[in-house]
Amino acid sequence: MTGFIIMSFILVSGLIAVFSSTLFSESADTKTFAHSYFIGDRTLLWPWLTGSLLLSHISIEQLIIYNGIAFQHGYLSVLLIEIIAVLSMIISCFVVLPRYWASGVITTPEFIGQRFDQGTRKLVAGLFLFAYATILLPLTLLIGAEAFKSIFELSASTSYVVAGLGILGTWYALKGFNILSLSHGIYSVALVFLSLLIPSIALIDFGNGSLSLGLSQALSSFNDVLYVKTSTGLSQSNLGHISWDKLGTGMIVLQLFLWSSHQAYMQRVLGAKTLVDGQKVMLSSALLKLISPFVLCLPAGLAWIMLGELSVVINHDVLSEVLKYNHASDPQALTLAQSILESDASRISLETAEALKPLGLSFGDQVYSAVIRRLLPDWSLGIVAATLFGVIISSFNSILHGASTLFVHEFYKTLMDRKEAISEYEMTDKLTRIGKIATLSLAILSVFTALELTQSQTTLVYLQKINGVWSVPITSVFLIGFINKSSPASFAKLSICIALGLYLFLSFYTTDSLHWLHIYFICFMVALSCLMLGAWIQPQTYNEPSDQDQSRVINQEPWVYARYSAFVLIGTILIILALYAFFI
Repeated sequence: MTGFIIMSFILVSGLIAVFSSTLFSESADTKTFAHSYFIGDRTLLWPWLTGSLLLSHISIEQLIIYNGIAFQHGYLSVLLIEIIAVLSMIISCFVVLPRYWASGVITTPEFIGQRFDQGTRKLVAGLFLFAYATILLPLTLLIGAEAFKSIFELSASTSYVVAGLGILGTWYALKGFNILSLSHGIYSVALVFLSLLIPSIALIDFGNGSLSLGLSQALSSFNDVLYVKTSTGLSQSNLGHISWDKLGTGMIVLQLFLWSSHQAYMQRVLGAKTLVDGQKVMLSSALLKLISPFVLCLPAGLAWIMLGELSVVINHDVLSEVLKYNHASDPQALTLAQSILESDASRISLETAEALKPLGLSFGDQVYSAVIRRLLPDWSLGIVAATLFGVIISSFNSILHGASTLFVHEFYKTLMDRKEAISEYEMTDKLTRIGKIATLSLAILSVFTALELTQSQTTLVYLQKINGVWSVPITSVFLIGFINKSSPASFAKLSICIALGLYLFLSFYTTDSLHWLHIYFICFMVALSCLMLGAWIQPQTYNEPSDQDQSRVINQEPWVYARYSAFVLIGTILIILALYAFFI
């Protein structure tokens, strides 16, 4: 990066930080709100929270992977994942959110405590906190740093990028829920602007200065992008690396977990003014997720039109290894690979890279960065880098803030409640201070863990492999908590332990042919069966929320247009799928 790019990157990042702080100070209510640091003072408008929810979920790695899948296998692969997410969000809007509001919860494990018992609540909260602190936070930093470096081809050490992400992300988290959510909203607007700017520049380039002519030319060659076909003319059944059986099993479990019980995501919704605003946040986010593949993955479509103009990095060690074991492969691809090695080229065109496909080589993960480098002028790269950097820190500080909220409300506050009563003001002040201390401590732990992972690739692989171990048992307990009132707490604890053990066994002691999404579904069904068995053998009466829980409940009236909005979303899904069927 040049000095100008670095300066513009620092300037834009600083301006967003200052603007978020200033905007909050001007809009904040003067009264003291008991949980302001954790879920805000309920003054933020729902569009800000929508942006915050999306930025908490979208990562820079997701942009790279989604564009790679769309380039290799067409948009349908990504779209089907997002459709499952949208349906999960609709379920959450009508089933999960009203129950959370009726219970007056701040953390998702609070609901488990009301539904089962305090022991199950502590077990779920401990599982959340352990996973956030030791797995999710370090992985978010490290994978985000590696992705950021790959897009801009930085020569700087990964450790420096990790430290920068950790420092800025921690600063936002220490400022509390409102400034955190405002910054997410700003970065989400910047991301949408960037996502639309890239294709606009490309279309003008295609049309030699004419946007309409460029659009016409692009549409004429866009059919292959929308749905990649095999040599027989039939559509591919393997959607990227996620086939139909995985989409219909483990992917459903994963999306149900993300949009019903994931503390970092649901905390954005629980910070809304009322249930009406919470449902608006969820449904508007669902709409944006439905159209996101067509916006965020546009670089993949552009790449097919610009194959000869884009360049990717070639790894000579990998290419040499491939040549050793592919003597029976396509002769033309072998000859091309040999010529690349002899020329000692460090970069090749994407068109040339596609010709190496018969050797099993894939360059889809470089598509996003290749399009950015080709289309965007150098002077804009600092702004682009600041936006993508903000996407990473938004994911990081959401999880960090959620983890500190869990620690304070699930563990520290319980100890305080046993001591001598103090005033509400003293309680608020003490919880906020402890929350900031927990945030800083967790941030330091996650940064140092991420730095250690840069030195130990073996540990990194293990962490990525067990990343789902905590979400499967939590999903089963939450799902039964919402739909069944008689499953006992003892079987809830048992199902969590069984799912944990089974997930670890299947992940490390089975063949590689068993996909992690299959493991997700198997463990989920076993845990679910355990809970249902408990409901049959030892039924338990559901514990209604106590008066203390109800004292925090705000307006519980649902949004009158929620059902109509859900019908519109489902109708849009059907129309999109029908259009795809028409194009096949």
